Amino acid sequence: DPPYYGCENDYGNTWQREDFYELAERLKNIKGKFILSINDLPETRQIFKDFELLEVQTKYSCATDSLSHSKVITELLIKNF
Repeated sequence: DPPYYGCENDYGNTWQREDFYELAERLKNIKGKFILSINDLPETRQIFKDFELLEVQTKYSCATDSLSHSKVITELLIKNF
């Protein structure tokens, strides 16, 4: 679960836009299995197009007072198996 694409600056100066491309390249060469969650955007779909992409619905509720005010969004699960 890296920083969300387009929100890199929300995490300080530790993650840059180019890091998504490097992450995709590194994941192509790992020997094990992985699952990565990230926001569903055309850019993330393009960067991780060499892997299986699964859409999942989830709720964002950490910035709300209750689950009744949570926002349902689509994220991508990216995997190599």
